[in-house]
Amino acid sequence: LVVGSTKVDNAQTNSNGVVTFTGSPVHTGTHSFQLVFEGNTNYTSSESSTVTIIISKESTYLNITERRMTGYTDGTLLFKGQLLDNDSPRHFVADKPITIMNATTQEVYDTVQTDSNGEFTSEYNIGNAGTYSVAVLFAGDDDYTRNKEIDNGKMYCN
Repeated sequence: LVVGSTKVDNAQTNSNGVVTFTGSPVHTGTHSFQLVFEGNTNYTSSESSTVTIIISKESTYLNITERRMTGYTDGTLLFKGQLLDNDSPRHFVADKPITIMNATTQEVYDTVQTDSNGEFTSEYNIGNAGTYSVAVLFAGDDDYTRNKEIDNGKMYCN
């Protein structure tokens, strides 16, 4: 099996002359595959036509599981949630940065990483009395799309 111009694997044909490869590309983008038989004493070399596939970014889902403000004059903002892909069933998206921010001013309150289960927890001392609309953001990366959830239930700190 040749991917791009790099030989990546060898395999034997079955009794019907069919060869099978399984696996998944490690990143998004355009990938070209070709089967090459180098030939032997009984058969001449042969190449298949090139097959090109495009791997798109996986879309994401931010599931906010808990949100609350504690305290009065120096409230602590607590957000818990999970970053998942949109497959069915959904899979955890681990080790990704999540930003908690003011949805109006874009002021960043906290940045945390998802754990191996795609879960994250953020606790931030807001420090000022007021009403806050909070956004939770995964900015996306080479393999996953951006997702931003705005908490329209305003958080209050007296």
